[in-house]
Amino acid sequence: MKNSATQWVIKLQTDQVKGPYSTEAVTKMITNGIFSGIEEISAYPEGEWQALTKQPEFYEALLESLENPIDVDNKKSQKMEAETVVRITKKDSFEPTSPQLNDDIKKLLEDGREVQRKAPPKQSKQAELYSLAKQNQALATQAMMQARDKNLTINLSDIKSVQNKEIKRFIPFILIILTLVAAALYLGLSGESARPLGWTLTAPQKNGTPLTENEIKEKKRKIVRAFQSGQMDLILQEHRNLAKAIEGAPKDLEAMGLLCVAYELLWPFTKQTVQDLKSISIVTQWSRAVNPISNYSDSCQVVYLIAKGQGREARSLLERTLDHPVDDHFSLGPFLYLMKGEMLELEHNYINSAAYYEQASRLWPQWLTARFGQARMIYKQGKFNEALGAFQEMFNLDKDSKAALYGLALVEQKGFKNQDKAYNLFSTGYKIKQTLQKDFHIEALLTYAQLLIDKGESAKALEVAQVGYQLNPSHRGLKEIVLSLGGNDRVDNIQSEIILLGDHFARSGDHLAAQAQYKAAFDLDPKNANAAYKAAKSLWQLNQTREAIVWTEKALKADPQMVSAAILKADYESQKYNFIEAAKTLQEVSRRNPQNHEILKGQALLEFRKNNITGAIQYGERAVKIYDADVELLSLLAQAHILFYLNSPATKKEAIDKRTASLDAAQAYAGKAIDLEPSWPEAQITYAKFLAAKDGPVRGERYLKEL
Repeated sequence: MKNSATQWVIKLQTDQVKGPYSTEAVTKMITNGIFSGIEEISAYPEGEWQALTKQPEFYEALLESLENPIDVDNKKSQKMEAETVVRITKKDSFEPTSPQLNDDIKKLLEDGREVQRKAPPKQSKQAELYSLAKQNQALATQAMMQARDKNLTINLSDIKSVQNKEIKRFIPFILIILTLVAAALYLGLSGESARPLGWTLTAPQKNGTPLTENEIKEKKRKIVRAFQSGQMDLILQEHRNLAKAIEGAPKDLEAMGLLCVAYELLWPFTKQTVQDLKSISIVTQWSRAVNPISNYSDSCQVVYLIAKGQGREARSLLERTLDHPVDDHFSLGPFLYLMKGEMLELEHNYINSAAYYEQASRLWPQWLTARFGQARMIYKQGKFNEALGAFQEMFNLDKDSKAALYGLALVEQKGFKNQDKAYNLFSTGYKIKQTLQKDFHIEALLTYAQLLIDKGESAKALEVAQVGYQLNPSHRGLKEIVLSLGGNDRVDNIQSEIILLGDHFARSGDHLAAQAQYKAAFDLDPKNANAAYKAAKSLWQLNQTREAIVWTEKALKADPQMVSAAILKADYESQKYNFIEAAKTLQEVSRRNPQNHEILKGQALLEFRKNNITGAIQYGERAVKIYDADVELLSLLAQAHILFYLNSPATKKEAIDKRTASLDAAQAYAGKAIDLEPSWPEAQITYAKFLAAKDGPVRGERYLKEL
């Protein structure tokens, strides 16, 4: 039963969504005849839709409305609807230290605006937009709905201005194009191209040259400007510079937090190899070593969990970080709202996703990535008037934004069937070289190719479709266009794209489809250890345990140095009680990496499963000396010490002292695990086990019930 403070959203028969409303407001609207019971209702922000008549809180109001029907006051109904905008409620923001940009980041942004003010074409429009955003912040959605009525459309002069600008940009390359005809035929004269095989994340190295405070501040300033632009290529470049700078400032938590944000934004465009994951792990460990309970180190841990595919744990930690700020100055608030929006977008929860993107945009009005997310969610809801206004605001901020041009083109084509305007927008955006969010990019290219076919421009349509097909070789619509126009369906980077598609299925929980993609990628390249490793993980989720172990062996055969594959194989073997084979696997890999904390943790887990508690403690404590902020390791050590306490005889003073020391160690390890990640269920369960060992099972049970 929901309490009276619960907020609700209502879906009408027209699929229009109203709210959020309080329970009392919904009850009043039912009794006033505004809602009749045929609508659907959901708790806001993360409930599930169900019939209004099935929500117990409103049974009495619905019965009363049936027993005492009244005429609906249309004016009152319209007024109540007009006053309602779906937005983030108070409980979704944290107070009193809401994620405002701290003084350093504010200064960086102000410096960035000073640079932009020097560019005459953009100064007045940006100042006007910023003023408009400040005036209409409380009614942002309504402002966007009014955008079309206020004629916020791109003038043809703006289009021509951008086109002329792009033409001038390519003048220096004319001579090269003339001399390299073959290359020109392959790449085309446009700026659009499929992205490369995948980017690589850069990690800082130890013992770098120390930097001054001003030097590290300049590196942070540059990465923040790159974030503000929303251009992934620029973020890629600046993240390398920041990683190098952190080598000389290994205690700067804010710099490490910003680097982790860069990792999260770049992750979908990388090869997502073990080395990429290791880069995130290194920075996460460094930040934990500086301050294990800082919001900055928690933010890095969130990014690490996302990259590992542990979406549920990442979301739980992210929400805790938003709700419980511990740093006096925390500049990553807007980024965390963006991450939450991305998580909801993956769940196709577009309404709430848009709300989180909007909150990120409010905290940083000139951040194009947040605006792009909000505009994308509005577009996916089919609200074309609002989407037009949102993409127009992006364009006003940056007329070189490929995302804004493509977004406007999609709205004009799909929302208003304005082919000529869509054609001009697509043509202009196509010439700009920028990396975009993949699903959106593919939809834009497919729509553009279809539009070109309708206009009889088959050669250009083939070129556009070919670029889209390189991005997603499994897209049936693009492949059909390519083949129907006489194109080549060979894809150079098909293994990488297939793995990324498998990752998409794995994140959504469809491991049957995921393992098929990973296997296909491995068949194309039998040396791709990463594909075999991921196939093993998905097969294990499907309870195909024997086959999963076979695929870990394939990963090790493809790359004998792949530590993560060896650890995974040992984990699976030990769960099947094949302890000898698991020990053999870990011994082989430990010879090459004797001080690897993950290998030592794997050996501790193996000994724990063998019921060799002393051995588990020995390996675990060696591992914790190397890295003491691993929550899984801390929980494992705590459980080992609990079992030692419960199973050791206490007949002599020395034995009693050891038991007492083990109980103290269990409390320390379990408590630290909770301090690091209180939202992780295993950490709480381990602490309950400690309480049960110390004070009895009733105490442990009561602790879990009180959570």
